[in-house]
Amino acid sequence: MERPLQFGLVPVHEDPETHAAIDVVVQTLGETLGRDCAPARCASPRELAERFEAGEIDVAWSSPTLALTELPSGTPLAASVRQGVAYYHGVLFVRRDAPLAGPTAMAGRSVGWVAPTSASGYLFARVALASLGVDVRGFFGEERFLGSHGAVVDAVVAGETEVGATFAVFADGDASGAMLTSGFTQAGQSDAVRILFCTPPIPSDLIVARREVDLAMGPSLRDAVLALPTRAPEAVTRVTGAECFEACRPRFLDPLKVQLADARTLGLIDG
Repeated sequence: MERPLQFGLVPVHEDPETHAAIDVVVQTLGETLGRDCAPARCASPRELAERFEAGEIDVAWSSPTLALTELPSGTPLAASVRQGVAYYHGVLFVRRDAPLAGPTAMAGRSVGWVAPTSASGYLFARVALASLGVDVRGFFGEERFLGSHGAVVDAVVAGETEVGATFAVFADGDASGAMLTSGFTQAGQSDAVRILFCTPPIPSDLIVARREVDLAMGPSLRDAVLALPTRAPEAVTRVTGAECFEACRPRFLDPLKVQLADARTLGLIDG
């Protein structure tokens, strides 16, 4: 018997509504493909990468950084589109009542990151701060990796860490405009926090398939993924924050490759 296609992801926030939406997304993908699909919820990007490379996960919703650095057997199928653009920003945020103003005020403060491979939840904030002349190695006080955007938001709101890193999408892709969604809006905490610092644009998150799965299934898998926002719009938006997906262009990830090269040059990441 053919085993169910495993769809892996790290939920932005752990709650019953999100779990139910994940089930709808995966069921819809299976109905479109005409085969059983099952969700593979992971606690962290590291777990997602390990299970993907071990062949336990066939298709994954992944940050672009994770796809480039930790998923060598992956083929990008589609990129998330929010407010008409396939990129977003990273932000550093604090509780609304925190007595901090501007990036230099974060010196010595505790910070919650998502994961070492997270573009918006770690890497881009560090590269952007370094571009301002900040030596990010030792700039912050306690640094914690919390595994998901929702966990970072919860830690900041609860006062367990002073600064948090997450994603944000702005109207027309302009960080000086209105914020449309973010890690903390999806967690229902917009009124509890405020942004201190914003990064340059980041290529959007991806749906990635293991290369052998992509080759075996052909265009049907990509087509089924691209159809998800039409067939299950509310569930897809709840899970990914995307309004639709677009097929990955050949050079879509080139800006991120440049940023990763800069991060390595600055000694902010290994490899």
